[in-house]
Amino acid sequence: MDTNHALRCAFEEARLRAPALSPCRLAARLGVSEGALQAARLGHGVRGLRMTPCDLVMLLPRLGRVSAVTHGEHAELVSHDVQLAHNGYLPEQRRVTPVRRPDLLMRWFLPNWYWACLIDDDYGGGAMHSLQIFDRTGRSVHRLVIADIDNRGWRQLEAATDARPPAFVQTIDAVTETPPDVETLRAEWRGLGSREDAERLLRRYRLSRLTANRLLAGHGAERLSVDAFVAVLERPLRRRVTLELEGCTHVQSGWMTPWSARGDPSLVLGGGQLRLTIDTTALSEAWCVTRPGADGRLETGFEAFDGQGRLVASVG
Repeated sequence: MDTNHALRCAFEEARLRAPALSPCRLAARLGVSEGALQAARLGHGVRGLRMTPCDLVMLLPRLGRVSAVTHGEHAELVSHDVQLAHNGYLPEQRRVTPVRRPDLLMRWFLPNWYWACLIDDDYGGGAMHSLQIFDRTGRSVHRLVIADIDNRGWRQLEAATDARPPAFVQTIDAVTETPPDVETLRAEWRGLGSREDAERLLRRYRLSRLTANRLLAGHGAERLSVDAFVAVLERPLRRRVTLELEGCTHVQSGWMTPWSARGDPSLVLGGGQLRLTIDTTALSEAWCVTRPGADGRLETGFEAFDGQGRLVASVG
C-alpha cells in the first residue's frame, strides 16, 4: 500500500468514525501536513489547480458570497457571507487586500502561495465545496467555502484543474532574531504612532511577537496566566480578533459570545457573521499588550502563544 492510498484510507475512516475531526487535526495525528493529506486525495474529491496566484486572485470575486476560513494549528477564524474584491493590490509587494470593511480586513501575501485545490466533501449528506490554498510546506494559508457553485467563477476554476501532485518540502525553523538593547526597544515602542509602525519595528529587529513581549515586560506588555486569557475571552463583548499566518492576515470585529460546552477543551466564540475556535490545551503563554491603534491612540490586546512560541491568536 503506497503512502497516498494509506492517507486516503485514513481520511475516509476518520470521516466515518469522527466526522467532526478537521483535516488539519487529522493530518497532525498522522504526522503529515494538511496539504499532503489533501494532495493524497487527488482524484477522490480533490482537484488541483494550474493557476498563478495573481490569476487566482483576479478570479475570486466571481465566486460570489463565501465563508473565509483562516486556521493555524490551534485556532480557526471564520467570517461568513464575504464578497471578495480586487481592492488594495500592491504589485511591488505581491500583497493583496481582498476585503477591507470596517468590521473585516484580510491581507494575502502571494509569494507564500504554492498550491491550490478544489475540495468537494459530503458532511452528513450535505455537499460542501471549497477552494483551499497551501504554502510550500503544505500548511494551509486560506480556505474559501463557496455558498453557491452555480457561477462563472467556479466553472472557470473547474476548467483549470490539474491532476499533477504538488511537491511539498519540510519546514526548518531558523533563529534569525536580532534583539536590540532593551531600553532602546522600549523607547522606540513608546514613540510609535500606529499599528503599522509596530509591525515595521518588529520586522526591522526580526523579532517574534513573543520575544518582543518578553523584552517589553512592564513597559507595554504584562504576562498573564493562560486561565486569565481564557477568562477574558469568556466574557461576552465586542472584540477584534486577528489570526496571522505566513501568507495571510485575517482580522474580524464583532460581538462574541462563548459557545463551548462545559468540559470541551476547545473554546468556541461566535456571533453574527464570525466564529473563533481556540484549542486552549495548546496555549502555553499569554500576554496583555498595549500598542498604538489604527488612529495612533493606544489600544490593549491579548495574545496567546503555543509551546513553540508561535502566536495562536490576538484578541482586542
